[in-house]
Amino acid sequence: MKRQLAIRALRALTTTVGSCAVLCAGPAFESEPTIRANPNAAVPLAAIVDFETNVPVHSMLSISDGEREWVLNYSPERDPTKGLPVVGMKYGRTHRIEVSIADSAGATAVSTSELIFSTPEKPNDPTLIPPIRIMASKPEKMEPGHTLLSLRRVLSRLTGQQRRRMGATFGLLAAIDHDGDIVWSYRSDSRISDVEPLKNGNFLFVTTDNRATEIDVLGNRVGHWYAANRPQGETDGVPIPTLTMHHEIDELSNGNLLVMGTELREYENWYTSETDPGAPRERQKVMGDVVVEFTRSGEVVWEWKALDHLDPYRIGYETFTNYWINRGFEEARDWSHGNGFFHDERDDSLLISFRMQDAVVKVDRKTKAIVWILGDHSGWPPHLQPKLLTPEGEMSWFYHQHMPQITARGTLLLFDNRTFSARPFAPPLPPAQTWTRAVEYEIDEKRRTVKQLWASQGPGPDRLMTFAMGEADAMPQTGNVLLFYGSAAVVTDMSLTWEGVLAPRGNTDRGTRIREFTRTDPSAVVWDIDIYDRSENQVRWGIYGGARIHQFGSHSGR
Repeated sequence: MKRQLAIRALRALTTTVGSCAVLCAGPAFESEPTIRANPNAAVPLAAIVDFETNVPVHSMLSISDGEREWVLNYSPERDPTKGLPVVGMKYGRTHRIEVSIADSAGATAVSTSELIFSTPEKPNDPTLIPPIRIMASKPEKMEPGHTLLSLRRVLSRLTGQQRRRMGATFGLLAAIDHDGDIVWSYRSDSRISDVEPLKNGNFLFVTTDNRATEIDVLGNRVGHWYAANRPQGETDGVPIPTLTMHHEIDELSNGNLLVMGTELREYENWYTSETDPGAPRERQKVMGDVVVEFTRSGEVVWEWKALDHLDPYRIGYETFTNYWINRGFEEARDWSHGNGFFHDERDDSLLISFRMQDAVVKVDRKTKAIVWILGDHSGWPPHLQPKLLTPEGEMSWFYHQHMPQITARGTLLLFDNRTFSARPFAPPLPPAQTWTRAVEYEIDEKRRTVKQLWASQGPGPDRLMTFAMGEADAMPQTGNVLLFYGSAAVVTDMSLTWEGVLAPRGNTDRGTRIREFTRTDPSAVVWDIDIYDRSENQVRWGIYGGARIHQFGSHSGR
């Protein structure tokens, strides 16, 4: 029965053609399939199937581990003589793989031999694999697919350079199923920020040492670019004329890449404090964001500089942290801290999130003009105030937000960290009175208004407060909203200050969570994953962001 279902599915992938000469006899294996372990140690849960056929074919790998069955499909563009990836496997399992092929006329063949492959045991080192615990799971109400995570770590007992080195030299991409089990992972030699699944089945990501990389599902490097002026100097790959590459990268429909970069400028009479408006002013080095579009060959074809369009003297909470100083830029002040963008193809605009500005800015890509500004109205200069969207109805502002996106409904969805919940020089809300949420807005550009439509949660017993990072994604099939909570904790001690909470070692037990909410009022949690190290090692795991992948591993061509 399993073989018959596989053949039917394979035939459905093919397109019937009128006449055939060579193909009439049907496809055949000219060499029987074999399986081998992935030679790239960065992706341990993968194998490769090789075989040769008499004609180009669609290939299907039907896989079973005794508990689960799944299928990987590969179009004729994927040559089986060069290897077909086997992914979706868990640690410590024995897998049986059946290979089927079909030609373009729909004729099929099934290999007579069954392949067997065993994956390695799960590593015992708690600094390499995060502890994943299911708090709630309702698969029938969840968006289907695997969940891709961009994970990072910090060892609490370390300090100074040792602590930073442990975090900066390790990045982990992991795909988990609804049971919280890892079915694919990739280990990087540098901390990973944003990761984007591409249409061709590859992954595109940016690392904190100012590089951008595209890998295939086996972990092999397909493309590699770096910021030409980065503090680390030259490396292999294509240099891009920018100071940094950070936080966000995306592939445009034309195949070009869009990345967040920066520039340094110096300003006279600049602030020295975010809490005391009367503090003496002095000349300061100010780091501003630059969004850069470049071709895969390295040609910059478009860029937008925040310091050219926004007020360089409008500061935010955390402007005077060591964020850029720790990354090699002495005395650099973190003025804008771009942490996400979204390209809206409907009107070729760009929505850019600036953490320190507590604002999302819409930019017309053709003219580079600001279309509107969404965020707290305080502190904007007169020439930008007409760009501000006016709230309608009950609405609360977002603060230190991440990752804007336009949903299928045309609304704006944000991950609202709510850190500080205020703007300089107003006093911040205590950490114990803040909570993180996903929030959705409806924007009327003609009337220049904004209306809050939905939020994932309020200040209840299950609230979480996310200090940094995070992402909220709208799910296309169910309408649910998937939240990645970055670096999170529950803070109830009213005596805790932001200075104490945000210190490198901090005064809170931090971990991270993933929650999937229904988009209802009130919302309901249908999936809740806890990643928190309760051992004596005290590894602090965080999630920069992620994605739900519906067709993990299959390849049907671009």
